[in-house]
Amino acid sequence: MTSFFGATLFDTSRAGSGMDKLLYLYPTEGPVFFMADISADGMYIALVEVPFTDEKGTNKGRYRVHIIH
Repeated sequence: MTSFFGATLFDTSRAGSGMDKLLYLYPTEGPVFFMADISADGMYIALVEVPFTDEKGTNKGRYRVHIIH
């Protein structure tokens, strides 16, 4: 799936910049609501995806909660 939406996880302690620090990319069909949460032990990330209508009037995405492990 090609997506402009989702979550990215970076390791800021890695050398380099930008993509050198990218650890994980989790694409979603719809935008991710501005709030997410990470468990205290760092094992889980919770994201809330919301639907949107693109420039052609097509509905994309859904109301979904993603739990990433």
